[in-house]
Amino acid sequence: MPFDERAAAAVRARGGSRLAGWLAGVSGDECARLRARVVVVGGAAGSPVAGADVVLAAAGPRAGATLTTPEVAAGVDAGRELAAAAARDGINVIAGVSDAGAGALAAWLTGDAPDPEIRGPLGALRRLGGGELTVLTGLALGAGERGLGYVCQGAAAAAAAAVALEVEPDLRARVLGLAGGDDVLAALSVVR
Repeated sequence: MPFDERAAAAVRARGGSRLAGWLAGVSGDECARLRARVVVVGGAAGSPVAGADVVLAAAGPRAGATLTTPEVAAGVDAGRELAAAAARDGINVIAGVSDAGAGALAAWLTGDAPDPEIRGPLGALRRLGGGELTVLTGLALGAGERGLGYVCQGAAAAAAAAVALEVEPDLRARVLGLAGGDDVLAALSVVR
């Protein structure tokens, strides 16, 4: 489902906030109400907002060592399924949260640490990402597939969203960063 620029523009023309315009574009509804779910992957990453719809998700495949291709696929599929479940529950925005490290993946995405052995964004995720980042990447991809907005909280979620954007560039309008996530996402979303 494409981002609805017409709905977003209509809200902004009425003086609506940037966030209200984004929500209208994500949902295709100028009068959309926020129905959000926070997905915390791999452990506590701060305190959830009181009353928020929070899902704690497993970290996905093992962390640390290079993942196998099936492990990457399993993690991405797990994230996609979390997005599908959110869509079935009437959610229109998913927030991905993790305290996983993402420095090596971020360096590759920005070109600061090129590696001729890595072929493509999923190859980078396999070699540099770890289980939590595979689930977050799938969550971002699944949000786009289901017509949901995706909010990335922190560097790990932003790095995972940047991988998802490398795989599916049309997802960009559906992705929003919070608490520095926009700056991280902008830095990571370079054309390779």
